[in-house]
Amino acid sequence: MKNDTLTIYGVETVHYPLERCQEQALQFRTPVGDMVSLHKSDNDSAFVALSVTGPEKKGVISKDLAVMYQGKRYRGYVYINPTSIKVVRPSLTEEGLTMDNVYYDNVIHICVYQGKQRLYAKDITRQMFSSVVPDDYLKMSILSDMDFIGVDAEGYHYLATLCIPDGASCYNVELTIDRDDQLSFSSADVE
Repeated sequence: MKNDTLTIYGVETVHYPLERCQEQALQFRTPVGDMVSLHKSDNDSAFVALSVTGPEKKGVISKDLAVMYQGKRYRGYVYINPTSIKVVRPSLTEEGLTMDNVYYDNVIHICVYQGKQRLYAKDITRQMFSSVVPDDYLKMSILSDMDFIGVDAEGYHYLATLCIPDGASCYNVELTIDRDDQLSFSSADVE
């Protein structure tokens, strides 16, 4: 069924043009043009919403920083790689419908060089932060940023940022790579 309309009555009456209407699924466009899919729940006859959005069209973001420590020059690199790994964040529309907004996570590659010699390189994923970030927060967050912050006697230091998309808070987590190439995580703060 196409060219039909879903009407929601509330404080304001809102009309949504239907794109697809089937027994198990309903798809419509919002007034701003976003596509929304409703799918029948497995455990009851209610529909649950899943926002249909494509991954943001962004490329790899690269950053680097050079620091001196004990007369030696170190360079830390960060490559923020967008992925197709979905992160679902439930929200409530103005009309009172529950909708799951879909966002896409990143994998971040970090590496440290002293001159031309690579001292450390590793891909960092959101799941690696489970020891310092609460599970319910981690499940809805995105590994959004990473910065090389320096070298000292303890090792090489990076600062990672994990945020819930469209949320008000972020976790900052310090990563330390010691002289034995062991990676450890410590909670820096919550913004």
